[in-house]
Amino acid sequence: LQITHSSGNHGQALAWAAKQYGVPCTVVVPNDAPACKLAAMRAYGATLVECDPSERYGTVAMEFLEQVPHLDAMLIPVGGGGLVSGMAVAVAELDPKIKIFCVEPEGKRLEDSLKSGERLWDQNAGPVDTIADGIRVLRVGTKCFPEVVRCCEKTVLTVDKKEIVRAMELIYSHLKQVVEPTGAVTLAALLKYVDLLSSYQKIGLILCGGNVDLKYLPFSRQ
Repeated sequence: LQITHSSGNHGQALAWAAKQYGVPCTVVVPNDAPACKLAAMRAYGATLVECDPSERYGTVAMEFLEQVPHLDAMLIPVGGGGLVSGMAVAVAELDPKIKIFCVEPEGKRLEDSLKSGERLWDQNAGPVDTIADGIRVLRVGTKCFPEVVRCCEKTVLTVDKKEIVRAMELIYSHLKQVVEPTGAVTLAALLKYVDLLSSYQKIGLILCGGNVDLKYLPFSRQ
């Protein structure tokens, strides 16, 4: 049995190859994939399983809580909102007592939108100027925003470049892990907002992304 995920091209190729060898093939596809691509995969004999694209992020929350159950809060980086919305929806089902805090780079101003319940960003504005390039996008997407409003705390944790770099260095020196700036924003927020978060005993941090060249580590050039 061959199982993969694809919005079209890879799924078609695997379905064709599986057909040549008489092997069953299942492809998990986003529910907004083009109909022509779905038809092509079915034509090669693939079984298709549709899912909402954000559901893949929910599996991060499931794995996290399987390993570290009974959290009080989770800090999650937010750019376009896919990761935080998918995880927040899953956490709301698995353990609704857990508080979800969005962590953003300076300049995003997500909190204003969450408190108003509307996407207040200037539609003509460019990306945020931040070292955390994985969450540089200014606006949370239209599909993700309602779930972020519904499932996340309205208080947003904002960090700047200096705080992010400090967190990267601490992770490197204490945990012996190299994470990119986007992944370090949650630790940066925990360190900055320690008083605000003091009532939570067990806090989960999402350290997402290790895509950084060692020679470009920001704290190594200070």
